[in-house]
Amino acid sequence: MFSFIYLKVIIVTSSLMKDMNSRTDMYRANDIHDLCRIMDGTLLIQIERYLKLGNVDKNPVVASAALVSGIHLLQSKYTYNQSFLQTNPEIVKRWSNEVQEAVQSRAALVQFHALTLLHQVSPDQAQLLTMLVQILGAKKCIQVLS
Repeated sequence: MFSFIYLKVIIVTSSLMKDMNSRTDMYRANDIHDLCRIMDGTLLIQIERYLKLGNVDKNPVVASAALVSGIHLLQSKYTYNQSFLQTNPEIVKRWSNEVQEAVQSRAALVQFHALTLLHQVSPDQAQLLTMLVQILGAKKCIQVLS
């Protein structure tokens, strides 16, 4: 029984990973979201490249899905990776360049998710306030904060 379920999981994950190379953006966005919900540590290592590329994708739906998946990965504590436990925050912290690039996106939702992910990675980072001021402008930022 266990091997039958394991076989189904392999089929589903390989199908989702195949669709991640699709040109249809909605497929890619949904696959990123679904894979991050069902994966284990070995799968995370395999799809990390897709998630990093998704963070800076031209399509805001794909970028937003990758950023939200990063937020969900931060909230889950550990993932099993071969012979040791690796924390998901360590993996997500490696995406900092891509996430900071996503902050410069034209889509407001992508900017919001990128700033949220950066804040979750290091909540006391003063650089976030600087980015927020650059994006919103000083006058708008004062309105939001007051």
